Amino acid sequence: MSKIMIIPLDERPCNINYVKYLAADTSVELLMPPIKILGNKKRKADYDTLIDWILNNLNGINSIIMSIDMIVYGGIVPSRLHNDSIEVLLKRLSIIERIKKINQFIKIYAFNLIMRNPSYSSSDEEPDYYEIWGRDIHLKGVFEHKKRLGIISEDEFLKLQSLNQLSFQKAFEDYRSRRRVNLLINKAVIDLLANSAIDYLVIPQDDAALYGLTKIDQEVIKNYIKEKNTSNKVIIYPDADAVVNTLFARALQENLGVSKKIFVEYAVFQARDMIPNFEDQPLYKSVSSQIIASGSVLEELIEEADLVLMINATSEMKDISWQDSSIMSEQYNNLRDLEDFIRKAQEYLKHQRKVVIADIAYSNGSEKKLIKDLISKDLYFNLSGYAGWNTSGNTLGTCIPQGIIYDLFGKTKSHLDFLALRYVEDYLYMSKVRQEVTKDYLPKYGLNYFDVFETRGLVAQIVNKKLNEYAFEDFNNNYKIRIIDCFMPWKRMFEVGLDVEVSVFETKTRK
Repeated sequence: MSKIMIIPLDERPCNINYVKYLAADTSVELLMPPIKILGNKKRKADYDTLIDWILNNLNGINSIIMSIDMIVYGGIVPSRLHNDSIEVLLKRLSIIERIKKINQFIKIYAFNLIMRNPSYSSSDEEPDYYEIWGRDIHLKGVFEHKKRLGIISEDEFLKLQSLNQLSFQKAFEDYRSRRRVNLLINKAVIDLLANSAIDYLVIPQDDAALYGLTKIDQEVIKNYIKEKNTSNKVIIYPDADAVVNTLFARALQENLGVSKKIFVEYAVFQARDMIPNFEDQPLYKSVSSQIIASGSVLEELIEEADLVLMINATSEMKDISWQDSSIMSEQYNNLRDLEDFIRKAQEYLKHQRKVVIADIAYSNGSEKKLIKDLISKDLYFNLSGYAGWNTSGNTLGTCIPQGIIYDLFGKTKSHLDFLALRYVEDYLYMSKVRQEVTKDYLPKYGLNYFDVFETRGLVAQIVNKKLNEYAFEDFNNNYKIRIIDCFMPWKRMFEVGLDVEVSVFETKTRK
């Protein structure tokens, strides 16, 4: 049995629990730091304790999947807030070379984000001044980038000139100075890759965009990768919270000496060139990158493929809040035949093909009609993988690894439990319960979307109750989904922490 150490991006369930589901019934033993030392949202991890834990637990480890943002800054949100010098950060980064000196045969699969630059004003995950100046900071970056490229409009140039308030300038300089430091860490990580201290590197893009400060930094990093001749060992694509799953699939396949072949089919051809929400490149590029990063191969002949990745997407992507709009629904259905998509999935399964569905029709949740059709055709627990959460990158980085692990280890209990988790979280919570609780319950109790007051308080109880009710109503008779645990990790509605399991049972058809 191989032994893989995981140093996650932060303490949220998506960064810790998903990979546990994926690994549960495999030939891999996972080792993770105690959650209490990993920090909490804006509170950074206990760095010294974390480093001691890593060094004291290297015995028997074959591979390490490591978040650079965790070991250097103490987590994803602290990476946007710190005031540490480059010297301090580089000293923390040196843990990688120390690990390799202890055991040069340990493979290190690392990931290091390019700092994001959200387009909205909110300090929920950013510095306090982002509540006031966030939108303007983002726009200044966009306008500066367009100016460099020579494509700035007259109106944009005038808006750029108008951003001259002293308080804004101070906020912008603080923000940019942190970006400069973080960019130096990105380069230092590429140096470690060039020197073989890191074996494979993913540079994910969180909340990416076509123009702006993040895109400028990305170009600098791409040029540095070329300069260091590391292009064959590093990949850049949109994602953040699912990278650990992707690298787990890669480490697992490399440990077993295999590489799965994946055939890709889009619901409509136009989806290939669609740029998903929060991303900066066409969907087909991200799909290809995620398959490569997982240690797999993009296969052009379905007859040669181990897995069929079916992508539910159309020529554009809207937020989940558009899903119940009749206008939006009509636009989607005019281009895409969802019934035909389901029929193809049925046909593939009938012929013993292993089908993974990436549900990218909307951001931030599943497409309700797709899930209902999967349920009505009794396909939902016969899939090799499914995901439909937050971003396209998150979805791909979840369902592709699940499909790979299914192909290697079959229809295990943990596979079924993880499918159940996806349906409860992506469909029941994100597409239904989150909106209902936000609208109908939070105002009653003086709470709001970004502050539900407690992790395991009243809101978690309401969410749990509603999820159980919908799980009973929506899923057919052959399976019983049980929600074991439900909590609100960062005391907000955006994400939910869940532990679920599914069991097969027989009963009369409900009327």
